[in-house]
Amino acid sequence: MGRVEDAMRRAAEALPAEAVPGAEPAAFGPEEAFPAEKPAEKPAEGPPKPPARVVARPALSGAEERATSSPPPADTPQYSLQTTAKVTEAERRIRVQLVQAAQDLSRTNYGALSAEAQAQYDIARRFAQQAEEALKNRNLVFAGQLADKAAELAGILSNR
Repeated sequence: MGRVEDAMRRAAEALPAEAVPGAEPAAFGPEEAFPAEKPAEKPAEGPPKPPARVVARPALSGAEERATSSPPPADTPQYSLQTTAKVTEAERRIRVQLVQAAQDLSRTNYGALSAEAQAQYDIARRFAQQAEEALKNRNLVFAGQLADKAAELAGILSNR
């Protein structure tokens, strides 16, 4: 008998019978010390399961989303987004940039521009419109960024 089998036999004899319900101390022989592993059972073959379905919600436009969402309670105060301490100074600076962009765009001959330059002209006009909308919503940081872009594009186009 090897040392491993002897140690296992002594350990089994040392355990009281009540430590493992229904088990009796037994002597292990060399073959029983390491029982052969059973081969893994194969799962029952059948039709494969279909993958889980993911259902995507259609995107709602801003108006549809506002129509489906509940309005805020009447007693909740409406806060405007203001991220600068000098609101009037920031708003004045943004309006100056928008006026400058409008003047530069009005000096530009749209018909004489290439297709790429016309696309830039349209982008500058959209930036100016979006900046006006952001000013109405009191989002001064975003309005400033849009006004900067509109003024920059308009300045480049007027110099052509």
